[in-house]
Amino acid sequence: MHFTEPVYRNPYWPTHPLLQVTQGCTHNKCKFCTMYKDNRFCMQPMEWIEDDLKELSRTTPDARTIQLLSANPLVMTYDRMAPILEMIHRYLHKIETIYTQGRVSDLKNKTADELRKLKELGMREISLGVESGDDWTLERIHKGVANSEAATRAYRPKVDSPMRGAYRAVDTCRETSLCR
Repeated sequence: MHFTEPVYRNPYWPTHPLLQVTQGCTHNKCKFCTMYKDNRFCMQPMEWIEDDLKELSRTTPDARTIQLLSANPLVMTYDRMAPILEMIHRYLHKIETIYTQGRVSDLKNKTADELRKLKELGMREISLGVESGDDWTLERIHKGVANSEAATRAYRPKVDSPMRGAYRAVDTCRETSLCR
């Protein structure tokens, strides 16, 4: 498996196996986070992703869930992410749920239709690293996003997307009004 150390798994998702599709974090400026300080952001080569999926098909062929790593795979364009999700299904036939995470700003490059299609491809939940709904706090921790942008991007009315129910923040409960 091609993993760039350190490997961080979202503790809210009881998923196994893990598949690294990006390395590091595109922002990498949050004051509180030291996870990827020594890793430059880059996309994992498609060959590595396919090699890892081949290995997973041998070691965990009955997997029903999978988590995409690293800090924010959601930054990938639809045209890059969709083939990866299709490849997951090609090698792991029983996959029902694909989890990933990202920054609120990663949603800028996804249309409502693309989000709907990603959900159809198995991406059932996206965890957004919002951290707080308080602009003063967001500025102090160098999050690079305001609460209003987070709310606008995370909540898209009439969009059946993976974000519904997945707007996560330390001071926001799982099912906020943003997710209904």
